Amino acid sequence: MILRLVLGLLLAAMALGQAASFDAMPAILTTYGLTSGAASTALAVALISAEAVTALWFLTRPRSRATTPVWLYTAVAVAWSALASQAFARRLVQALRQYEKDTFPDSKVYATTGPPALHLITCSGTYDRARGEYRSNLVIYATTA
Repeated sequence: MILRLVLGLLLAAMALGQAASFDAMPAILTTYGLTSGAASTALAVALISAEAVTALWFLTRPRSRATTPVWLYTAVAVAWSALASQAFARRLVQALRQYEKDTFPDSKVYATTGPPALHLITCSGTYDRARGEYRSNLVIYATTA
C-alpha cells in the first residue's frame, strides 16, 4: 500500500510538471529522435494522461488488486526507458560520473554558465545503514543537441 501511495505521488508530480510545461513537451520529445511533429504531441498527451490516470488510481485505491494501473505504470516506464535509450544513442548524454558525497563538486554540477544542459543527480554507491543514506551520488550530464 505504501509503495502505491509513493508511486501515485511521484506520477502525479510528473504529470503536473509536464502539463505545466506542455508547450515545450513535443519539442523535448522530438529531440530524442523517436517521434516528430504531431506524433510528438500525441506521445506527450499519452504520457501525461497515463501518468495522471495511474497516479489517481494509486492514490484513491491503494489497496486495489486491479492490474490496469500496473499496466499503465509499466507502459509509462517503458516509454521513458525508450526515450532514455534514444538519448544515449543520439549522444545527448555526455558523461556519467560518480562522486563521493564528501567531495561532491557543487560548482561543476550546479554551474549556470555555458550552453543549456541537464544534470540528473541520483543516489549511488554503497548504502550506509548507520547514516541512512548512500555514500555517493551519480551525476548524468546531458545536452539538448
